[in-house]
Order: sequence, then C-alpha cells, then structure tokens
Amino acid sequence: MTDRYPAPPEGFADFVTARSAALLRSAWLLTGDAGRAEDLLQTVLAGAWRRWSTVVAAGHPEAYLRRALFTTYVSWWRRPVAGRVPGRHATGGHRTR
Repeated sequence: MTDRYPAPPEGFADFVTARSAALLRSAWLLTGDAGRAEDLLQTVLAGAWRRWSTVVAAGHPEAYLRRALFTTYVSWWRRPVAGRVPGRHATGGHRTR
C-alpha cells in the first residue's frame, strides 16, 4: 500500500513531538477551551508544515509558531458570527446613545 500523504519536512516531526505539549498549553491559554486549543494548534501546524523550511531558516521555530497561534486566534475571534445583528448588544437590546 502506498501512502497518500507526503513525508513530513525534515525536522518537523521531531519538533512537533518535542514541543507540541507546550504549544497546546499556549493555545489553551488563548482559547480557554481544550477542543478549540487543539483545533487552533492543528491549524497552525498545518500552515507550518507547508512553510517549514522558511520557519526553520528564521531561526526560532517555536517563537514563529507561538506568534502564528496568536494571529490565527485573533483572526478567528474577528470572524463575523452567524446571526449577529449589527447594532445590537449580546443581550438583544438596542444600543442607546
């Protein structure tokens, strides 16, 4: 049987094995939720996989990934929420001046 997925970039699997627990803790501190933290870390690692040679060339892969966790989380936080009505507070009331 042949693998459907390419081999990981050199050093990527070792880095993930060594640092994923610390990165997951950082993701949890951002999200406050274990499931969302896992999703956030997975998203960031998927992006790092594609750019691993660039990440390593920068010299600080963990710092790069921590920054990516933060910027990815902020982009998720800024996404519009379905059903949110502009001009209304979360309680459903209208804004007053």
